[in-house]
Amino acid sequence: MIHIALMTSVYLTVLLSLERYVRICYLCQMRETSLVTEANLKYYLITVLVLPALFYTPKFFELDFVTETENVQKPITVDCGEVIIRPQIYGYSAL
Repeated sequence: MIHIALMTSVYLTVLLSLERYVRICYLCQMRETSLVTEANLKYYLITVLVLPALFYTPKFFELDFVTETENVQKPITVDCGEVIIRPQIYGYSAL
């Protein structure tokens, strides 16, 4: 969800910048434009809200593998010199 919110925030910032650019460059020069109208703004907002959700939809289906190491025995370190000197400790018969 965080990724969707961040991407939506970025797209809304770009949309706001586009709207400001059009207002300043076109309308201050008394030129007509059809880029920023109420109908277009609805489509822009729908696109900005839906696109990140569609982009991150596969993220909801990702699986995380958790390994449990609670009951796993730790490996035993055996000193080979000690096995040769005292074999009865490790269950080996005398050589």
